[in-house]
Amino acid sequence: MERKTGKNRKQELDEQPISNNQLFAKLCEVKKLLITPKVEKGLWTIQDIADYMGFSYGYVFKNIISAPRFPVPIDIKSQTKKDPKKLFVSEEVKAFFARHKRKKRT
Repeated sequence: MERKTGKNRKQELDEQPISNNQLFAKLCEVKKLLITPKVEKGLWTIQDIADYMGFSYGYVFKNIISAPRFPVPIDIKSQTKKDPKKLFVSEEVKAFFARHKRKKRT
């Protein structure tokens, strides 16, 4: 009886057929990873907010961050640019969207 090495076993596993349902499930997992923010960081740029909500940068800039109750940005001065970079505390942004979630109509 031939003993299978780790390399042979891996090759055998790679060659096993996969069902359409298994493939679809894996693709859904990959899609979910691509949609969620890449890095969970404490400060978000306008683009990070747009990615989190699935909106465009322009929409977030014009309609979301200009809302009177939206969290105030932390202005970090730049040594090379005149205007400070607007950064938002991610937990405050998430809390804002949670408070403004539309209620389901019954």
